Amino acid sequence: MHKFNLIAGAFSDKGNFKDTNEDNILVKIGEDKSGDFGMFVVCDGLGGLDFGEIASNTAVVKLKKWWEEELAQIIKTKIQDEIPTMLSSVLKKINETIIEYGIQKNKKLGTTVSLIFIYGVRYYILHVGDSRIYSVKNKIEMLTEDHSYVAYKVKNNMMTQEEAKISPDRHVLMQCVGVKKEIDIFKQSGILSDKEIFVVCSDGFYNKLKEEDIKSNIINDDFDDETLQKSAKKLVQLVRSRGETDNISVILVGVKKNKIL
Repeated sequence: MHKFNLIAGAFSDKGNFKDTNEDNILVKIGEDKSGDFGMFVVCDGLGGLDFGEIASNTAVVKLKKWWEEELAQIIKTKIQDEIPTMLSSVLKKINETIIEYGIQKNKKLGTTVSLIFIYGVRYYILHVGDSRIYSVKNKIEMLTEDHSYVAYKVKNNMMTQEEAKISPDRHVLMQCVGVKKEIDIFKQSGILSDKEIFVVCSDGFYNKLKEEDIKSNIINDDFDDETLQKSAKKLVQLVRSRGETDNISVILVGVKKNKIL
Protein backbone atom coordinates (compact mmCIF):
# COMPACT_ATOMS: atom_id res chain seq x y z
CA MET A 1 0.00 0.00 0.00
CA HIS A 2 1.16 3.52 -0.77
CA LYS A 3 0.41 7.11 0.08
CA PHE A 4 1.47 10.26 -1.74
CA ASN A 5 3.33 13.32 -0.52
CA LEU A 6 2.57 16.64 -2.23
CA ILE A 7 5.28 19.21 -2.82
CA ALA A 8 4.64 22.64 -4.32
CA GLY A 9 6.34 25.75 -5.62
CA ALA A 10 4.52 28.84 -6.91
CA PHE A 11 5.31 32.23 -8.39
CA SER A 12 3.16 35.10 -9.67
CA ASP A 13 4.43 38.27 -11.35
CA LYS A 14 2.64 41.30 -12.80
CA GLY A 15 4.86 41.08 -15.87
CA ASN A 16 6.58 43.76 -17.91
CA PHE A 17 3.84 46.24 -18.69
CA LYS A 18 0.78 45.95 -16.44
CA ASP A 19 0.46 48.13 -13.34
CA THR A 20 -1.45 45.51 -11.36
CA ASN A 21 -1.41 41.74 -11.12
CA GLU A 22 -4.89 40.50 -12.02
CA ASP A 23 -3.84 36.88 -11.42
CA ASN A 24 -4.51 35.23 -8.07
CA ILE A 25 -3.25 31.82 -6.95
CA LEU A 26 -4.11 29.44 -4.12
CA VAL A 27 -1.95 26.64 -2.69
CA LYS A 28 -3.44 24.48 0.09
CA ILE A 29 -2.01 21.19 1.42
CA GLY A 30 -3.36 19.04 4.25
CA GLU A 31 -2.72 15.54 5.57
CA ASP A 32 -4.72 12.58 6.86
CA LYS A 33 -4.31 8.80 7.10
CA SER A 34 -4.29 8.43 3.32
CA GLY A 35 -1.39 10.87 2.90
CA ASP A 36 -1.28 14.44 1.68
CA PHE A 37 -4.23 16.08 -0.04
CA GLY A 38 -4.28 19.48 -1.70
CA MET A 39 -6.00 22.11 -3.79
CA PHE A 40 -4.13 24.29 -6.27
CA VAL A 41 -5.80 27.12 -8.18
CA VAL A 42 -4.82 29.77 -10.73
CA CYS A 43 -7.31 32.53 -11.57
CA ASP A 44 -6.66 35.14 -14.26
CA GLY A 45 -8.89 38.16 -13.78
CA LEU A 46 -10.49 40.06 -16.68
CA GLY A 47 -11.99 43.51 -16.67
CA GLY A 48 -9.20 46.06 -16.65
CA LEU A 49 -8.05 48.45 -13.93
CA ASP A 50 -8.59 46.74 -10.57
CA PHE A 51 -11.76 44.89 -11.59
CA GLY A 52 -9.93 41.85 -12.95
CA GLU A 53 -8.04 41.57 -9.69
CA ILE A 54 -11.32 41.78 -7.76
CA ALA A 55 -12.84 38.96 -9.83
CA SER A 56 -9.87 36.59 -9.45
CA ASN A 57 -9.49 37.43 -5.76
CA THR A 58 -13.19 36.74 -5.17
CA ALA A 59 -12.78 33.26 -6.64
CA VAL A 60 -9.69 32.49 -4.55
CA VAL A 61 -11.26 33.79 -1.31
CA LYS A 62 -14.41 31.70 -1.81
CA LEU A 63 -12.43 28.55 -2.60
CA LYS A 64 -10.18 29.13 0.42
CA LYS A 65 -13.29 29.48 2.58
CA TRP A 66 -14.65 26.17 1.26
CA TRP A 67 -11.34 24.48 2.13
CA GLU A 68 -11.31 25.90 5.64
CA GLU A 69 -14.99 25.49 6.52
CA GLU A 70 -16.33 22.47 4.61
CA LEU A 71 -13.53 20.14 3.56
CA ALA A 72 -12.85 18.66 7.02
CA GLN A 73 -16.43 17.35 7.23
CA ILE A 74 -16.20 15.93 3.71
CA ILE A 75 -13.07 13.97 4.60
CA LYS A 76 -14.51 12.91 7.95
CA THR A 77 -17.61 11.45 6.31
CA LYS A 78 -15.51 9.85 3.52
CA ILE A 79 -17.46 11.28 0.60
CA GLN A 80 -14.42 12.41 -1.38
CA ASP A 81 -15.98 11.25 -4.65
CA GLU A 82 -18.48 14.08 -4.22
CA ILE A 83 -15.74 16.74 -4.19
CA PRO A 84 -16.02 17.60 -7.93
CA THR A 85 -19.78 18.10 -7.55
CA MET A 86 -19.30 20.25 -4.44
CA LEU A 87 -16.60 22.34 -6.07
CA SER A 88 -18.84 22.81 -9.12
CA SER A 89 -21.44 24.32 -6.79
CA VAL A 90 -18.81 26.63 -5.30
CA LEU A 91 -17.76 27.81 -8.77
CA LYS A 92 -21.39 28.48 -9.72
CA LYS A 93 -21.85 30.57 -6.56
CA ILE A 94 -18.65 32.48 -7.36
CA ASN A 95 -20.06 33.10 -10.85
CA GLU A 96 -23.24 34.56 -9.34
CA THR A 97 -21.31 36.72 -6.86
CA ILE A 98 -19.11 38.28 -9.55
CA ILE A 99 -22.09 38.90 -11.84
CA GLU A 100 -23.95 40.68 -9.01
CA TYR A 101 -20.88 42.81 -8.25
CA GLY A 102 -20.58 43.73 -11.94
CA ILE A 103 -24.24 44.81 -12.05
CA GLN A 104 -23.75 46.98 -8.94
CA LYS A 105 -20.66 48.65 -10.40
CA ASN A 106 -21.97 48.71 -13.99
CA LYS A 107 -18.83 46.88 -15.09
CA LYS A 108 -18.09 43.68 -16.96
CA LEU A 109 -15.57 41.57 -15.11
CA GLY A 110 -14.71 37.92 -14.81
CA THR A 111 -11.98 35.41 -14.17
CA THR A 112 -10.62 32.14 -15.45
CA VAL A 113 -10.41 29.31 -12.92
CA SER A 114 -8.10 26.31 -13.28
CA LEU A 115 -8.25 24.06 -10.23
CA ILE A 116 -6.76 20.68 -9.37
CA PHE A 117 -7.78 18.85 -6.20
CA ILE A 118 -5.66 15.86 -5.14
CA TYR A 119 -6.78 13.24 -2.65
CA GLY A 120 -5.62 9.67 -2.07
CA VAL A 121 -4.47 8.28 -5.41
CA ARG A 122 -6.65 10.54 -7.59
CA TYR A 123 -6.72 14.05 -8.97
CA TYR A 124 -9.80 16.04 -9.94
CA ILE A 125 -9.72 19.03 -12.30
CA LEU A 126 -12.33 21.78 -12.66
CA HIS A 127 -11.65 24.47 -15.23
CA VAL A 128 -13.23 27.49 -16.95
CA GLY A 129 -11.36 29.80 -19.34
CA ASP A 130 -7.90 29.68 -20.89
CA SER A 131 -5.59 29.19 -17.95
CA ARG A 132 -4.21 25.64 -18.14
CA ILE A 133 -3.14 22.52 -16.26
CA TYR A 134 -0.44 20.23 -17.60
CA SER A 135 0.96 16.91 -16.40
CA VAL A 136 4.72 16.44 -16.71
CA LYS A 137 5.99 12.85 -16.65
CA ASN A 138 7.95 11.27 -19.49
CA LYS A 139 6.11 13.72 -21.71
CA ILE A 140 4.00 16.84 -21.21
CA GLU A 141 0.22 16.42 -21.47
CA MET A 142 -2.29 19.25 -21.42
CA LEU A 143 -5.16 18.18 -19.15
CA THR A 144 -7.53 21.11 -19.77
CA GLU A 145 -9.26 22.56 -22.83
CA ASP A 146 -9.09 26.28 -23.59
CA HIS A 147 -12.49 27.97 -23.62
CA SER A 148 -11.30 30.43 -26.26
CA TYR A 149 -12.50 31.44 -29.71
CA VAL A 150 -9.36 30.13 -31.43
CA ALA A 151 -9.50 26.82 -29.53
CA TYR A 152 -13.07 26.41 -30.76
CA LYS A 153 -11.93 27.07 -34.34
CA VAL A 154 -9.03 24.60 -34.03
CA LYS A 155 -11.34 21.94 -32.58
CA ASN A 156 -13.70 22.37 -35.53
CA ASN A 157 -10.90 22.35 -38.15
CA MET A 158 -11.41 26.02 -38.99
CA MET A 159 -7.88 26.99 -37.95
CA THR A 160 -4.55 25.26 -37.35
CA GLN A 161 -2.68 25.26 -34.02
CA GLU A 162 0.02 27.41 -35.62
CA GLU A 163 -2.53 29.96 -36.84
CA ALA A 164 -4.17 30.01 -33.40
CA LYS A 165 -0.89 30.94 -31.69
CA ILE A 166 -0.56 34.17 -33.72
CA SER A 167 -4.24 35.02 -34.21
CA PRO A 168 -5.30 38.48 -32.96
CA ASP A 169 -8.36 36.71 -31.48
CA ARG A 170 -6.33 34.27 -29.36
CA HIS A 171 -7.29 36.01 -26.09
CA VAL A 172 -11.01 36.15 -26.84
CA LEU A 173 -12.78 33.87 -24.36
CA MET A 174 -16.02 32.02 -25.00
CA GLN A 175 -16.35 31.25 -21.30
CA CYS A 176 -15.15 32.62 -17.99
CA VAL A 177 -16.52 32.91 -14.46
CA GLY A 178 -18.56 36.03 -13.75
CA VAL A 179 -19.96 37.03 -17.15
CA LYS A 180 -22.83 34.70 -18.07
CA LYS A 181 -25.41 33.11 -15.76
CA GLU A 182 -24.61 29.61 -17.04
CA ILE A 183 -21.06 28.25 -17.03
CA ASP A 184 -19.99 24.95 -18.55
CA ILE A 185 -17.27 23.63 -16.24
CA PHE A 186 -14.65 21.38 -17.80
CA LYS A 187 -14.03 18.36 -15.56
CA GLN A 188 -11.31 15.76 -15.66
CA SER A 189 -9.99 13.15 -13.24
CA GLY A 190 -7.24 10.57 -13.16
CA ILE A 191 -4.85 8.41 -11.17
CA LEU A 192 -1.65 9.91 -9.74
CA SER A 193 1.78 8.70 -10.83
CA ASP A 194 4.93 8.72 -8.76
CA LYS A 195 7.18 11.74 -9.52
CA GLU A 196 4.45 13.36 -11.62
CA ILE A 197 4.47 17.17 -11.68
CA PHE A 198 1.36 19.22 -12.42
CA VAL A 199 1.75 22.70 -13.92
CA VAL A 200 -1.16 25.06 -13.15
CA CYS A 201 -0.71 28.35 -14.99
CA SER A 202 -2.23 31.48 -16.50
CA ASP A 203 -2.04 32.21 -20.23
CA GLY A 204 0.68 34.77 -19.56
CA PHE A 205 2.86 31.88 -18.45
CA TYR A 206 2.43 29.57 -21.44
CA ASN A 207 2.14 32.16 -24.25
CA LYS A 208 5.89 32.40 -24.82
CA LEU A 209 6.99 28.98 -23.58
CA LYS A 210 7.62 25.77 -25.47
CA GLU A 211 7.25 22.31 -23.98
CA GLU A 212 11.03 21.91 -24.05
CA ASP A 213 11.36 24.99 -21.80
CA ILE A 214 9.15 23.41 -19.16
CA LYS A 215 10.83 20.01 -19.28
CA SER A 216 14.36 21.44 -19.21
CA ASN A 217 13.59 23.58 -16.16
CA ILE A 218 11.82 20.92 -14.07
CA ILE A 219 13.58 17.96 -12.43
CA ASN A 220 11.20 14.99 -12.21
CA ASP A 221 13.51 12.50 -10.51
CA ASP A 222 14.53 14.33 -7.35
CA PHE A 223 12.54 17.39 -6.30
CA ASP A 224 11.54 19.09 -3.06
CA ASP A 225 9.81 22.35 -2.10
CA GLU A 226 12.97 24.37 -2.71
CA THR A 227 13.69 22.96 -6.18
CA LEU A 228 10.07 23.40 -7.32
CA GLN A 229 10.01 26.97 -5.99
CA LYS A 230 13.25 27.74 -7.84
CA SER A 231 11.87 26.16 -11.03
CA ALA A 232 8.65 28.19 -10.80
CA LYS A 233 10.56 31.45 -10.37
CA LYS A 234 13.06 30.59 -13.12
CA LEU A 235 10.29 29.79 -15.62
CA VAL A 236 8.41 33.02 -14.84
CA GLN A 237 11.62 35.03 -15.27
CA LEU A 238 12.25 33.26 -18.58
CA VAL A 239 8.79 34.21 -19.82
CA ARG A 240 9.28 37.80 -18.67
CA SER A 241 12.64 38.00 -20.45
CA ARG A 242 10.85 37.11 -23.70
CA GLY A 243 8.70 40.22 -23.45
CA GLU A 244 5.41 38.78 -22.18
CA THR A 245 2.90 41.63 -21.77
CA ASP A 246 0.44 39.81 -19.50
CA ASN A 247 0.59 38.83 -15.83
CA ILE A 248 2.51 35.56 -15.33
CA SER A 249 1.55 32.90 -12.76
CA VAL A 250 2.43 29.26 -12.20
CA ILE A 251 2.07 26.57 -9.53
CA LEU A 252 4.20 23.43 -9.75
CA VAL A 253 2.75 20.49 -7.82
CA GLY A 254 5.00 17.46 -7.36
CA VAL A 255 3.69 14.02 -6.38
CA LYS A 256 5.94 11.54 -4.56
CA LYS A 257 4.98 8.04 -3.49
CA ASN A 258 5.87 6.80 -0.01
CA LYS A 259 5.48 3.20 1.14
CA ILE A 260 3.30 2.54 4.17
CA LEU A 261 4.68 -0.28 6.31
